[in-house]
Amino acid sequence: MKIRLLTVVAVLLCCALVMPGCAKKADETKPIEDVKAEAAEMDVDELEEMVEVYKDALAEKEEEVKKLADELKEIPITELTGDKAKGLTADIDEIKDSVSALTERMEIYAKQLKEKAKEVVE
Repeated sequence: MKIRLLTVVAVLLCCALVMPGCAKKADETKPIEDVKAEAAEMDVDELEEMVEVYKDALAEKEEEVKKLADELKEIPITELTGDKAKGLTADIDEIKDSVSALTERMEIYAKQLKEKAKEVVE
């Protein structure tokens, strides 16, 4: 009984370690043409999944910006031109660029989803 339970637990752990590698990720560096080609080959369910993946990535970026903005608010006015404030501002700018790239790619999947969903209805 214990061996069977240990075997089941071991298999579940292996699956848990392997499955995240199969999950789709939001890739802000993927060339736009590649995203368009990939989206054109996907079905409605896959497109919905990709839009959700990008929404989740954007929500994470929003949280990062909030944390950095809160840190920036804690810096005294006299130190806003200092290195720490400049570093936080640069980090926020970098995240904004990332958000822009993610949004652009998500919109491609969303547009393709809208088109394919329309085809399914017709």
